Amino acid sequence: MTGPEQKYGSEIECWALAELVSLGYGARLMPTWTDKFDILIEDAGPQPVRIEVKGARATNRKVRPDYYRPTWEFDTARLSHDIDHVVIMVVEDDTGRRWPFVCPNRLFIGRGRVNITSHPQRYGGMFAEFLGRWGLINEVSVQRARIEQLSLPGVGLALA
Repeated sequence: MTGPEQKYGSEIECWALAELVSLGYGARLMPTWTDKFDILIEDAGPQPVRIEVKGARATNRKVRPDYYRPTWEFDTARLSHDIDHVVIMVVEDDTGRRWPFVCPNRLFIGRGRVNITSHPQRYGGMFAEFLGRWGLINEVSVQRARIEQLSLPGVGLALA
């Protein structure tokens, strides 16, 4: 039996998948909850790209007495850091509109939780540049191909 958080997570994953497909990616959901990522894209470039999707609805955080601001909190403690992949943090505002922050997973190393502390249209924190940055998926694919090429014997940088 799945709880409300898992149902919401599945809904957000399906939304992200639909967005990726609408952008022309050949994306597919991973079949189980135990996979290290949620979506695999094999046609973003020279290397496949793994995507982890995180969703959050706003909660109110107290800024000062009698004044609250919406904040979106993401649990990132269990993100895999063993391979380059993309994390899509989906912020759902009070109107139901979803705002994707498409980020490289290296931003989350050492962070158990991250927060978006104002509405995405006004947010200026460390993830602001990644709002709607779908092109990062192709960038990660190219980066992974370069890393793989450098790790092959006899290919890449010569030390002579």
